[in-house]
Amino acid sequence: MDKALFNVPPDVFERLSSTERYLLTYIHDHLDDIATMSIVTLSDRATVSTATIVRLMKKLGYRGYTSFKYRLEQDKTMIDTEGNLSGIDQSIKKALQKNEEEVRRTIQLQSIGQIEDAVQKMHDAKKFISLPEVSLK
Repeated sequence: MDKALFNVPPDVFERLSSTERYLLTYIHDHLDDIATMSIVTLSDRATVSTATIVRLMKKLGYRGYTSFKYRLEQDKTMIDTEGNLSGIDQSIKKALQKNEEEVRRTIQLQSIGQIEDAVQKMHDAKKFISLPEVSLK
């Protein structure tokens, strides 16, 4: 495997079963349709079991198929389709993209309920202070 599919590290990809590799390739090839597909529909179209779908998602680090679909939707909305980053210095662009990826990873680790709860608490708070993370790298 030359290029990581969905940024799956080669060692993780190698540990996938042939059915899981097939499913990953199927998802990649039908990415635009996945956002509207239920797990049962994906199972039927890819001719794999729903259990295989869930196992693959867990091996990829998701809680299940729904969290994977949510991540796909988030990725679509964060793509720079309007070229807003085109006039920015490369070092700033890299920093922005790194921060974006860190936010994605943090969101992926949280449940939707936890995020909604935190947003509601920020909304209801009289005062909200956000402090940046400082790295000494």
